[in-house]
Amino acid sequence: MALYQVSEAKLNSQVAGQLAQLSRNEQIMGLPVTLSVKQATFKIGPEGRDVLNVTVKAQAAVSVFGLSYPVTLNTALEASPEYRSQDHSVYLNSLQILNSSISAPGYKGNLKPIDQRFQSLLNDFLANNPVYRLNEANPTERLLMAVPLNLRIKSGAIELTPKLN
Repeated sequence: MALYQVSEAKLNSQVAGQLAQLSRNEQIMGLPVTLSVKQATFKIGPEGRDVLNVTVKAQAAVSVFGLSYPVTLNTALEASPEYRSQDHSVYLNSLQILNSSISAPGYKGNLKPIDQRFQSLLNDFLANNPVYRLNEANPTERLLMAVPLNLRIKSGAIELTPKLN
């Protein structure tokens, strides 16, 4: 029995506020590219597995000869959640791209160099930014902060339970 659950809706709501921070300039195939995430949607525990699936929509602005060309990236990812008691937060590790597509004027398909840079951008961001943080202002969550916790995945929710030794 879970002491506390974080639903997909709650997780998606909290992450939506963090997306504005996720932008980076890169060099891809010698061209300057600005990558930024516009939307991320989480599915917790798909098919009974202990992972989160993340669907990400991002924009890349490719600069060529003084002009900027928009590129839309749609990516499906999978990651393992981890609870870190130091800051009472849930982070995602072991991010893997399951599939991706790119849409640009005159091109639709995959482009592996962008996949690798995009995965690196997301890995760096998720290593330093939790997808969920317990809220000290909430009495239930504040109580959870006082005890060691285990994280479990169930379909549609992350469960936090006291660690029993």
